[in-house]
Amino acid sequence: MSEVKDLENKTLSQAEPVLPDTAEKAVPTSQGVKGKWKNMPRQKRRRMIRRIIALVVVLAVVVGLIKVFGGKKTDDTQIVTDTVQYGSITSTVEGNGLTKAKKSETITLTTAGTVTDVMVTEGQKVTAGTPLFTVDSEAARTAVQKARKDVEGYEKQLNTLQKDIAGLNLAAGYPGKLMDVVTLNPGDTINKGDKVATLSDDTRLRLEQYYSYAYAGDIKVGQTVQVSIPSLMSTIPGTVEAVHMVSRITPEGSKLFSAEIVVKNEGALTADMAASATVTVNGETFARTLTVLPKDFGTVEVEPEPASTEAANTEFRNNIWPLYEQPVREKLWAGAFLCPAENYMTLVDFGQVKVTGGQQGSRSNSTRLYTIPGEPCRAPAGGVVVFAGNLALTGNTVVIDHGCGVRSYLYGLQELSVTRGQTVERGQAVGVLGEELTMDFKLGSKSVNPWPLFQTSGGLFWKENG
Repeated sequence: MSEVKDLENKTLSQAEPVLPDTAEKAVPTSQGVKGKWKNMPRQKRRRMIRRIIALVVVLAVVVGLIKVFGGKKTDDTQIVTDTVQYGSITSTVEGNGLTKAKKSETITLTTAGTVTDVMVTEGQKVTAGTPLFTVDSEAARTAVQKARKDVEGYEKQLNTLQKDIAGLNLAAGYPGKLMDVVTLNPGDTINKGDKVATLSDDTRLRLEQYYSYAYAGDIKVGQTVQVSIPSLMSTIPGTVEAVHMVSRITPEGSKLFSAEIVVKNEGALTADMAASATVTVNGETFARTLTVLPKDFGTVEVEPEPASTEAANTEFRNNIWPLYEQPVREKLWAGAFLCPAENYMTLVDFGQVKVTGGQQGSRSNSTRLYTIPGEPCRAPAGGVVVFAGNLALTGNTVVIDHGCGVRSYLYGLQELSVTRGQTVERGQAVGVLGEELTMDFKLGSKSVNPWPLFQTSGGLFWKENG
């Protein structure tokens, strides 16, 4: 303040020189500053007051900044000197404090983990994108895998729903004959699963016939037979496609096995038409009457399947194929079979031709279901577990022998609940379902359509023709 007062005195003396004609009016020295202030013109006093107030404000601001940002004085602080000037009044101000970055950001982790690499040090200058640390997080990987599975599950549901939407515009999937057409009118309400027509592909038909065990080994796959149609007085060549060594007992006590015969049909055969298959064995010719059924399963769009390894194929053949030729047990089931999954959506149905990228592939001999993970996988019927284990090709697998050559093959389980040799009852949990279940029901080595087994009140049964 002494510097300010000296500067004020100097300013006043320079601003008001004493004129010769007013020397006698000068204020006596004894009056001091007080007397000078009283004798100073009012306008000049106002300017002086404003300057003093401005200086005090500047000093107060500087002191406040030092207190707020200066913090506790440390060895890192630096004394800064600056000059404050307002008009003709100049003052020197000094103080110290800490400087702060204009922009700063705290780097934190979003999940727990273990640091594997440290690539920076304290005080190092970095640029955008410079690697700092590498952190390994098992929890993060698990969360990503779970999210990926959830997304895949939703995508499958979405694909199924899109197929349902596409199915609202009904069209014939292949050339054939329409049968059992329901009369529909605009405005009619229909429900999911309602049958509106049957499209029959009658260009290739399958016939099933039973023969005495006396001819077991004589009727073989690939053998040529003649199918006679009495109503048309014509004969069509056919080929034995499969032989099932089932045990069917006739009322007379004869034991029979079955053979499936496939014929190319140029329009002569129709559904429910009676025909007979003539087979020549060791020079002896015999015929059996049978009923023609249409073979019609449609097509389904599927994603490309990943190629399996030779090791996986060999493991499957060594464990599953021998089951096709196992000795036939007595009948172990009773009543209708049960679908292994209680809640499901059908992805690929039995007999459908799989289409990938517009190209038709093989016909499915199994049924693939989209299931709810964690729900139990149920035994379709009573029987004995003949295989329970994990295979590289099919995952956790359970095979149940129900007797009479009928076996159910359940693939892709999340967990297994049974062991080989265990007896199971209809509906008993044999494992835990994952996202998909593939089920294959076979008579010997030949797959059969499972849905009639589930929907027929009498279960699996044989019916004599005649």
